Amino acid sequence: MSKLTISSKDVKNFKEIFSNENLIIREIIKDKFYDYFKEPILDIGSGTGDILSYALPNKKVIYLDVLDFSDHTIPDDHVRIVDDFFPILEKGILPKINTLFLCHVQQFIDHDIEYLNRNISHLDADNIVLVENTNTDFMKEIINFSNNTFINSNPELNLPNFPVGYKLVTSIEFVGKVNCTSFLNLATQCLYLMDVQPSSENLKVMQEYLKNNLNKPNLDINQRIKIYEKE
Repeated sequence: MSKLTISSKDVKNFKEIFSNENLIIREIIKDKFYDYFKEPILDIGSGTGDILSYALPNKKVIYLDVLDFSDHTIPDDHVRIVDDFFPILEKGILPKINTLFLCHVQQFIDHDIEYLNRNISHLDADNIVLVENTNTDFMKEIINFSNNTFINSNPELNLPNFPVGYKLVTSIEFVGKVNCTSFLNLATQCLYLMDVQPSSENLKVMQEYLKNNLNKPNLDINQRIKIYEKE
């Protein structure tokens, strides 16, 4: 995992104040994909754990995140581990996992796709549930601007050849909304999404870009939930 530029507060601000995506994701999982979540379930980069706490309260879930979200209550059959993904795999302390849930976490673990695929294969889960941006809308333009403007820009990208050894069985697309009261707030959230340090200079540059390209400080993000089964 790359050195984090975000904090647990940043995550909670985006998920709980500015974006409605988790509210949509958890409803889709509960209504459409519940049976694909075979226990035990490993939620990689789980954040607060609000999605699976709502959608799968009676299933066995392990929340894994390098940031500490212990201030958020989770169901009795759910547990939290504060650790990094690759190091905890090396420790060999996880039980047999039957479902992997990766929700907007790819950018923090995708720096070596082959290494990522080897570790995912080692876990040998039956199913993988992947939530990602499609990057077919204005988000694509933001990514291009960020990569060309900021040092160490690290946006969420669609991963080629991932996951190896799994077949896509179904998917659902939806639109998440980021609603802000000012372009400064939106610039802060966009830097969060790009994993870029929100310095005063970076905020100024991103804010100016957004003002020049959007009428309001709001952003629609095309997304999809993809279900993979082991081949």
